[in-house]
Amino acid sequence: MSASHRSPVRAALFGLGFTALGAGLTLASGAVAGPGGHGGPPGGHLMRVFEDLDLRPEQQKLVTAFKDDAREAMQDHHAERRADAQEWVKLVREDKLTRALMHQRIDQKIATMKDDMHEMADQVFDLYASLDQVQRAALVEKVEGHLTRMDSEGPGHRGPR
Repeated sequence: MSASHRSPVRAALFGLGFTALGAGLTLASGAVAGPGGHGGPPGGHLMRVFEDLDLRPEQQKLVTAFKDDAREAMQDHHAERRADAQEWVKLVREDKLTRALMHQRIDQKIATMKDDMHEMADQVFDLYASLDQVQRAALVEKVEGHLTRMDSEGPGHRGPR
């Protein structure tokens, strides 16, 4: 490897690009899919709350569609992350990485993530809109119980629920 490929400036830019991209993807993937628990499925906690509401078959289909779409979105994001990493390597090797390009790529990712998050939110709202009053009351009770557990367990608690 030539000395220019080991330049500290290049290494710093490369690291910064990956850090910014990784942070954005991490935040967005969590927001899009919701927490899945420790290695659980995308949207796992959110959908478990809904599944515990004694759903009618048509409501269960909405949950299944949400899970399938969330899983597909996460697989797509994983593939995109790999392609992005390969592109960053190429740009650094060719000495074509610029601040403007990094900002452009980040803006593109944010726009895509925003669209994905809106689609997921629409699916969740469709499911919520289908709930009857008994199911909505049970949903509120479950969320309040979760908040109470979060308050009592403190930040960062990872124990059993």
